[in-house]
Amino acid sequence: MGMPAREKYGAQPPLELIRTLMADGSVFDLKDTSLKKVVGTVMMAAMGLPGGGRTLPTNRLLRHFCLVNMPELSTQTMLHVFGKIFAHGLQRHNSIWRKEADTITRLSVALYQRVRKALLPTPAKCHYQFNVRQLAELMHGMLMVEAATVETSTNKQALLQKLWVHESRRVFTDRLVCEDDELVVEGVLQAVIPDNPGDFINLGLPEMAPSGLLFCNFA
Repeated sequence: MGMPAREKYGAQPPLELIRTLMADGSVFDLKDTSLKKVVGTVMMAAMGLPGGGRTLPTNRLLRHFCLVNMPELSTQTMLHVFGKIFAHGLQRHNSIWRKEADTITRLSVALYQRVRKALLPTPAKCHYQFNVRQLAELMHGMLMVEAATVETSTNKQALLQKLWVHESRRVFTDRLVCEDDELVVEGVLQAVIPDNPGDFINLGLPEMAPSGLLFCNFA
């Protein structure tokens, strides 16, 4: 609903067609100018906040809808919800990983919030829309590593660090369309860690080369 660009005089033709259907329940066929009635139809629509190529529809269209607003989760709420989920998922892991649950959650939430601000959607990149689903994917990906696999590592904290960087890249860079945007995410990764103190950051950021930083699931 928020994507059609406005014309010179402020109209949005695709949305005007929807408004006509909702107001009159019919449209004219362009081929033979016959009247086509639309019956037994319920219109549902969704849109994001204006910005990054999105605009607000006209009030002429909005008046036909019952509006429901879904406010974004606050930082504290995300930390609480995802912190509980991640901590529960690490119950079978070693104590080194369990004590880093809060730090990983802070890093993940901070990364998500900064990537959202740095990579806004545009008409050419309309799929650059990040939401809490990406944050959940990052957490879920990390929890797919089995405790038995972690126990084989000689440096469990470094393994956790590499896993977090790997999943962060997988979730946030896989949908990017150019190298410049990937470099933006890399810059955010390097900026997020110093701003979130904890034992986890003592190791610094792993090398950017993919060697030793790849995790696969063959299930």
